[in-house]
Amino acid sequence: MLSLASRPDTADALKAFSAGWDEIGQDAGEELQYRYIEDNPYEIGEKDLMEMAMEGGKNEEIAAKMVEGKINKLYSELALLDSRLRARSPLPRIRQLQVDLGRLRADLTAAMRQQLQHAGARLAHLSQVLDSLSPLATLQRGYAIVTDRNGRVVTDAATVAAGDDLEARLANGRLGLTVRNVE
Repeated sequence: MLSLASRPDTADALKAFSAGWDEIGQDAGEELQYRYIEDNPYEIGEKDLMEMAMEGGKNEEIAAKMVEGKINKLYSELALLDSRLRARSPLPRIRQLQVDLGRLRADLTAAMRQQLQHAGARLAHLSQVLDSLSPLATLQRGYAIVTDRNGRVVTDAATVAAGDDLEARLANGRLGLTVRNVE
């Protein structure tokens, strides 16, 4: 053991180990354990193949396959994350809502036009009814509206007497009248 410790390559290896340990940091033991156990692609009982792969020489092919496997695994994880991100993207929903909004606008415009046409037809009908019931329409047909001196409409001859002053409203103008007789 003493002869092994006194060899220069042992001292160099110890220095390299110490430098590597310091480079890893304060939790070097945990980090190395993680890399050797958790991050090692080999199954339990074959974990030492990782060491052999890293020694070089004839095991370089194993190391290359290990690195290639790790890269493929990372690409698979990246593809999975990309598909998850695309599945959660709001863009398809936004596009669908824009299409729905366009359709709803068209439906609303058509419904408003129909309501306006219906309201216009109803207004025309009510205007005709109002015109037919209007006292002015009655005057246009040749009738007159007769009122006494207080402005009350005279509808019964018995409410006036000879000599009373009345007014007759015609379609165009007014007449001042004096009652000569009542029948």
